[in-house]
Amino acid sequence: MLIHQLTYAFAKSGALDAFWGKLDAGEDATLGVAASARPLLVAAQFAKNPRATLVVAASEDGSIAFARNLAVYLGQERVLRFPAQPFGTAPDKVRDAKITAQRMVAAWALQKGLECVVVTSAAALLRRLAPADAHAARPLTLVASQELSAMKGQKIEDFDALLEALVEKGYENSGELDGQGTFCTRGGVVDVFPGNLVYPVRLDFFGDELEEIRRIVPTTGQTISSLDAVEIFPVSAFPCTKENVVRAREKLEKPALVNATVREMMANLEGGLRFDGADVLLPFLFKRTESLCDYARDDALIALIEPRSLFDDAQHAYDEMRGRSIAGAVPLGELVFSPTELKFNKGQRATYVSIMRIGATIDDELPVKRTDVAGDEEKLFGRLRMAADDRSTVVFSVPNFRAREEMKLELVDRGLPIHELLETAQPFEDVSRAMRARLAQKRGSEALKQGESQKQGEARRQGDSGLASKSPAVFAPLDRGIVHIVDNDIPLGMIIPKAKLALVSLSDAQGSRKAAKPTRDIDVTAITFPYKPGDYVVHAAHGIAYFSGLVRQEVEGTMRDYLLLEYAEGDKLYVPVEQLDRVTRYVGPDGSNPRLTRLNTSDWSRALSKARKATKKLAFDLIDVYARRAATQGFRFSPDTLWQKEMEEAFPFQETPDQLAAIADVKADMQSLRPMDRLICGDVGFGKTEVALRAAFKATQ
Repeated sequence: MLIHQLTYAFAKSGALDAFWGKLDAGEDATLGVAASARPLLVAAQFAKNPRATLVVAASEDGSIAFARNLAVYLGQERVLRFPAQPFGTAPDKVRDAKITAQRMVAAWALQKGLECVVVTSAAALLRRLAPADAHAARPLTLVASQELSAMKGQKIEDFDALLEALVEKGYENSGELDGQGTFCTRGGVVDVFPGNLVYPVRLDFFGDELEEIRRIVPTTGQTISSLDAVEIFPVSAFPCTKENVVRAREKLEKPALVNATVREMMANLEGGLRFDGADVLLPFLFKRTESLCDYARDDALIALIEPRSLFDDAQHAYDEMRGRSIAGAVPLGELVFSPTELKFNKGQRATYVSIMRIGATIDDELPVKRTDVAGDEEKLFGRLRMAADDRSTVVFSVPNFRAREEMKLELVDRGLPIHELLETAQPFEDVSRAMRARLAQKRGSEALKQGESQKQGEARRQGDSGLASKSPAVFAPLDRGIVHIVDNDIPLGMIIPKAKLALVSLSDAQGSRKAAKPTRDIDVTAITFPYKPGDYVVHAAHGIAYFSGLVRQEVEGTMRDYLLLEYAEGDKLYVPVEQLDRVTRYVGPDGSNPRLTRLNTSDWSRALSKARKATKKLAFDLIDVYARRAATQGFRFSPDTLWQKEMEEAFPFQETPDQLAAIADVKADMQSLRPMDRLICGDVGFGKTEVALRAAFKATQ
């Protein structure tokens, strides 16, 4: 990965020896560096020593931008956000299941010490959390082809216990999927829309064994893919257990005597802890509350971005919360920390400040220069040549495939040495291990130069966390004096003279080249289509095919989703999901297997011509049939009798609005002189038979 090669370049140059040296020794350290380079340096420190890391930025927008830039180097899977939660002490505040789940994912990662970076803002840290030992952030981890009772660490013994566990995590049994934080059951199937995922999952049970986990389309339930396991994170800030309901009711009894808002909260408790605004009950459920920093382990790293700005942002957010709070309902101090109460004394601290900060004590500094290539193509190539001639490590970011191909030709024409370096599927751990092995060898070589014996040097190399035994062949350092063209979307280029490192992005040139036309990003889980893998489909231009499934492929440097259609004689067609309207489900007699069309032949055009003629004949036949029907009188049934009403009142369930509408339409048809021509449609178990029985009983009267 690129970040490991950049980290090695920093280490080899010695530009951060003082800063990294203190961190390696377990001490706190402060670095003076420009804001543009901080995501890179946080990523480099993580690549050098992967561990749970908490980054605190000055504002919510700043934390979003920092996380996005950090993900360029580390990948989306290793960067988590702990967002600020909308604040309100009134019980009418709408809860956001997605935000709550995001917070739980980040909190659990810190609590478990996972190797990832959690990015948050000072304002987000103000909200109090349940104590870490309450395990409020623990997810439900479900594994396919396992008994529920075999899933360790979770008190789920059977199917009913799973449903109860979902409710305790804050999920609502809504009868049908209604967005994140809801679930529904039908027989041995549970559909859940986890707050931490952008798609719902279907849990298919046989008894208490989870046979299959499938990713599905929310609107149709169509399977997109199968999953080996799924983690379902809570969408509530605390466990919604019956014990907590009792505890909250006991704590609210006295305040409810004098406060109408608390009385309303007491009334809402009758339906459990899952109601809008229930988060304000947190101080009534636990003897103590904690901040996100308390979730971090002692070996975690806390990166503070401009501490003074953090305090200012926290104070501003606190003042805003105080203005929104309702006096007497729930004291503000029981829901949020004041800025002076925020503590970062757990774990090691790495502080990043501006070099120009007056009065700040820093351990090291890293000057950063701008690339200055905007507006002129020649400036861009001139900067790359200057950096290469200076024997610097040069990285040129060109994410778009076509632009990358053009740039390679331009650089070669100008006589610049290039090397294309695209991100590979090499696991982060393997590359990190290889990089640390190289650093161990480097330190061993330096020790030899300083007079250490060869035997001692070898022992030093082999003793670096046991990592040197892994072959470093998977990690190739960047050569100096060569323009390394990468597909990483580096947001902003920079020149770091102390490290002899030049990062240049094509986006820095702003106007030197036309930006590539953006492609539409379509989420396949949000698409509705009436066929599934294994069905026969019809493409408007290419004919009948076998729908193999959805696949994801890289074309010209861009990952896209395609429908894979298989035709006769092994021909295959990849249809972008943007052209989904051109593919329809094949409709034919049940059990029939249609003859597949051959691509690049006239088979389909001949079939279309034949179908048009048959359709035209059918249209004329239908017109004739309905003209004759319109001229014919039907049988008019009598209005409802007392027996009819008595039969309908004996129905043990409440009719749905759709059922009532269908029943009324059917009766109106039966009492009309026109011949009846109506079709009742509905999914399995939705009450078509009840409509038909009323019509049949009416006919007998």
